[in-house]
Amino acid sequence: MYNSPPNKVDDGELAVVRELVLDLNRSIGAPAESSAGGSGGSGRNEEPAPTENEE
Repeated sequence: MYNSPPNKVDDGELAVVRELVLDLNRSIGAPAESSAGGSGGSGRNEEPAPTENEE
């Protein structure tokens, strides 16, 4: 009787979203492996930001 959740996403839409996430991560310099894993944005502070003293 219960087939699937009402908000089920098909594979085509998922592929489009995944490509957008990968492209966004490439544009900000994040590695592609850690992008589409549903990690909740934990990859945001992987690299420390350079300070003014570093050259």
